[in-house]
Amino acid sequence: MKNKWMLLLPILILGAAFVGGTYYYKASQESKAEANRVPLEQLVKPDSHFIGPEDAKVVMVEFLDPECSACAAYFPMVKGLVSEYKDRIKFVVRYMKLHGHSREAAMAAEAAGLQGKYWEMLAQLFYRKEWVNQEKPRFDIFEDIAKNLNLDLEKFKKDSLNEDFGKKIDEDHLQGKALAIPGTPTIFINGKMISEISYEKLKDQPIVTGK
Repeated sequence: MKNKWMLLLPILILGAAFVGGTYYYKASQESKAEANRVPLEQLVKPDSHFIGPEDAKVVMVEFLDPECSACAAYFPMVKGLVSEYKDRIKFVVRYMKLHGHSREAAMAAEAAGLQGKYWEMLAQLFYRKEWVNQEKPRFDIFEDIAKNLNLDLEKFKKDSLNEDFGKKIDEDHLQGKALAIPGTPTIFINGKMISEISYEKLKDQPIVTGK
């Protein structure tokens, strides 16, 4: 019996070391993730556009660029997720101006927002491709979208040149750079940057589904 315990002892020691090491690694990773979490007051500005309950348990913040093709591809996916969990998620938009005319496009979205059509304008900017990667801003296309959305066109044209909106977009961009955002789209969930964006990956986030 003594020999048997002598044989088992190293195995038990190794097992305990493995369990302890695993626990320590998991705890250190969780601690690191928590340290890298960005306070929501930094991510959500008072004038940020959002969908969902203002006091939602889950706050999803996306830094996007209206001229970004990846943002255009992900936008329906994110909107679908928000729609599926609409009682749990507050979805917030922030800007990164990484392309030539994304600033002007974001200003057009902000101008449409003054007439209650922010999300419709943003969706159309993603859908309409003919203004993207042009030598000059295609204000005519922005105005055509505004007309199709039944906006007051003269008001829209004036508001889309409002530099208060330009300042807001510039400030978003600078904060994105300060947060070392690698590109667009970049999503934070309750302050944690999500490294891999897909419908299933976002849906697998326990905090989103409540599982």
